[in-house]
Amino acid sequence: TKGLSRVRGRPSLWMSTSSTRTTIGDLSTPAFVINHHAFVKNCAAIAEISKIHNLKLRPHIKTHKTIQGAVLQASGGDVTGFVASTIPEVELLAQHHHAHGDRPFHDILYGVPISQKKLEMILSIRRQYPGVTTHIMVDNPLQCDMIESSYCLDNNEEEEPVSVFIKLDTGYHRAGITCDWHGVDLVQRLINSKHVKLHGVYSHW
Repeated sequence: TKGLSRVRGRPSLWMSTSSTRTTIGDLSTPAFVINHHAFVKNCAAIAEISKIHNLKLRPHIKTHKTIQGAVLQASGGDVTGFVASTIPEVELLAQHHHAHGDRPFHDILYGVPISQKKLEMILSIRRQYPGVTTHIMVDNPLQCDMIESSYCLDNNEEEEPVSVFIKLDTGYHRAGITCDWHGVDLVQRLINSKHVKLHGVYSHW
């Protein structure tokens, strides 16, 4: 194979480079199989759209969960970083940021509203990989209290503020805080906290 990446110990077969042809019947199950041509074509298409509209991209890796897929996603367009839905995905990207020239592997958003346990894990990853910026997502004022408490209880007063995206409900009603006084109050809380750096907003359209 060209390479193997592991998320929670599961190998992900990317594509065969041997002279022996591999068929679907040769694979053990469960197996992760993609159409490589379609994957590359889709990445090129979104890169072209982003260039036409002068947009920056932050691809999500939650479907393929592989470094090989992330490299293809980063191959076109102005890719500023990645989104991950699990802690192992965040770790996978962080572990490879030097091997793939840092950018855009140096900038990772954990794209799930943060919980106490996950906050501790993200802070641990940040300390382990100081060259990587890890952002968290917030959609509730209680998460601000959680961040403040974490810094105080762990005596992390001198540590860099945690970078935050606020998740907004812009009408799709899938997730996020509403775009009314609730959202304004949350933004104000984030701005006023010395342990938080408001990096951006996130929404489902």
